[in-house]
Amino acid sequence: EKSYQLTTGGNGDWGPAWSPDGSLIAYASRRDGIKETTTPSDDPQRHHGFINKGDVWLVKIKGRSYQQLTTDINIDLLPAISPDGSKIAFFSERNGNPDIWLMNADASNQRQLTTDIWGKWKPRYDINFDFYQGMAYFYLSWSPDGTKIAFTKVRENGKGAIGIITLKGE
Repeated sequence: EKSYQLTTGGNGDWGPAWSPDGSLIAYASRRDGIKETTTPSDDPQRHHGFINKGDVWLVKIKGRSYQQLTTDINIDLLPAISPDGSKIAFFSERNGNPDIWLMNADASNQRQLTTDIWGKWKPRYDINFDFYQGMAYFYLSWSPDGTKIAFTKVRENGKGAIGIITLKGE
């Protein structure tokens, strides 16, 4: 057995997902760092004037070439590649709440699939530990035929539950 480090994102890389052919890994990274803002906020995403940011990246296993797929100022994380490799689903807080987004594998056609799936039970960032408190709640899994995405969500009592999105016309 052989182990080696594939990424070197100094501010943290996490949530790897293999492409179906095994040539790529999608992941979330803070390669751009934690961005300073001019306006402090009570938003849990902002800590003392900083935004806890992450983007979706791809790394080609052979040759180790890296490609940034998302560039939003809010966090994008935990990508999942479709069974045919043409699409990537991911969590994003672009509209203020953790929701599921979808894009083509070349980063085009980024669009929101869900609206406020967390409600009042939004997990909180922990900037000191460089991950989400309750990260296990964030998970996406494609159906083998690529027509559905299973995801974790939080029920009104704060406990986890599984949801399914059926993709139409994708």
